[in-house]
Amino acid sequence: MLKTFGRVEGHPERKELRKQRVQSKCILSGMERSGVQSKDATLFYRRTDMQHHHLTPLKSRPRHLPRRSLVMAAVWLPIATLTLNGCLNAGPTPTPTPTLSTPTPTPTFIFPTMFLTATFTPEPVPTATLNPQTGFGAVLYQDDFNRNLGWEVGQSELGGSSLVNGRLSLAVRQSNAFYFLRSPAPATSDFFLKVSVRSELCSGRDEFGVMYRVNSLSEHYRFALTCDGAARVSRVLERGEIALVPITQTYAIFPGILVDNRISVWASGNNFRFYINDMEVFSARDSALQTGGFALFVRSRRGGQTTVSFNDLTVHSLLPTPTLTPTVKPSTSP
Repeated sequence: MLKTFGRVEGHPERKELRKQRVQSKCILSGMERSGVQSKDATLFYRRTDMQHHHLTPLKSRPRHLPRRSLVMAAVWLPIATLTLNGCLNAGPTPTPTPTLSTPTPTPTFIFPTMFLTATFTPEPVPTATLNPQTGFGAVLYQDDFNRNLGWEVGQSELGGSSLVNGRLSLAVRQSNAFYFLRSPAPATSDFFLKVSVRSELCSGRDEFGVMYRVNSLSEHYRFALTCDGAARVSRVLERGEIALVPITQTYAIFPGILVDNRISVWASGNNFRFYINDMEVFSARDSALQTGGFALFVRSRRGGQTTVSFNDLTVHSLLPTPTLTPTVKPSTSP
């Protein structure tokens, strides 16, 4: 029996046995992981562990190991050396990097962009129910304004008129001013009138146009165009003005200044039709004024300066409407 001592720190045999213990433990762990059971390896580990805890004195001679133990030590020492080197050199098991499978690209279908299209509601197309070559009688009055046929042109505080270069010009120089000039054409009840008008200096709701059935009190019907592309029809009596057709925006007017627009009025009894550039835009009925003369006018609103010019004024009489006489077929007796 070996004489035992307590744990002695720094004992040479203790260091050597500690190293052997670590080696044997590593060998045992490697074999257990590989599924190999070894009784000798277990015994060797236990012996080194026991010697680790029960050291002999420094001067005591170590006990001779049995021959079987020497043989097992000679067998397992190379294996322990290789296994220990593997344990010391082996680092942490690398974590396998996950392989990301590249998804098969799905074909992308690009649809054409559908642009929003504005819905356009066209204005009712005016219909010209009158043929300028037929349906009229004699010419009652015609004026190309190359000479004065009786117009009382002149100047006043309110405005003025003049005949220049084959056109009759009317102008006002104040805001909210109305200026008109009577025509030398004879008074009549039923007629077809047409004239070309051009805005020379005009803006907004400034107005210009024709007056018909003008009486001695200056009562009349008025067909007016505005500088912003609208038109209206009104009746003016001593007690005031009323609208037969309220102001209405129309595409029949050619917009802009220095642009000619042709306006026409058809009147037969109480029935009136109104045309812009040979297209019928309005119709109305009224019986307040039955006959009268003609005039041209201009009216300013806020601008204070409005000038228009007229050309090619013509007044036709109307042909009488034919009366249809019903045809009575004689009855045949059986």
